[in-house]
Amino acid sequence: MIRAMIAKLLSFLTLGVVNTSQYSPEVDGALIPAASLIPVLNQLANNAAPGPGDFAFNAVTSASQLTAAQVIQGLVFSQVSGAVTHTLPSAAQIIAQLPGGGNSTGSVIGRSFLAAFYNTNTPGGVMTIANSSGSGITLSGTFTVAASYVRWAVGQVTSATAVTLTSLGQSFANAN
Repeated sequence: MIRAMIAKLLSFLTLGVVNTSQYSPEVDGALIPAASLIPVLNQLANNAAPGPGDFAFNAVTSASQLTAAQVIQGLVFSQVSGAVTHTLPSAAQIIAQLPGGGNSTGSVIGRSFLAAFYNTNTPGGVMTIANSSGSGITLSGTFTVAASYVRWAVGQVTSATAVTLTSLGQSFANAN
């Protein structure tokens, strides 16, 4: 089931508009059934728009400030031993990275993107995705990732200066 979901994600990882308000796949940080993600993934696939580039695996080997490209163009692949915190870029940086965002931010309001954060740290620590104060990003849901798990999230540009990142839950992703 997980392989099928990842294959579906990889087949359309471009930007699209998603209304996440009708789905509530994560409750109090609890793991969710894979079937809960299918409506959101189908909506992303059906509403995909041209993306800024190919899907990429973005290896991160130390606690870092993530770039906008790392967040919106693929899977952040954390290879840090022990507990680690990665900080998100600002909303302005994400908006500028989106197609049309560098020219007129009004054209990207409502645009959504898929973000994935993979914690390869086995058997060790938790990865935390954090926000800088004043960054213009609102985090909705849980943004910690257990070892050998992927945390999925949908980001949406809510204004010319703001992005909301909504957690869709995490799934086991051990390569073995």
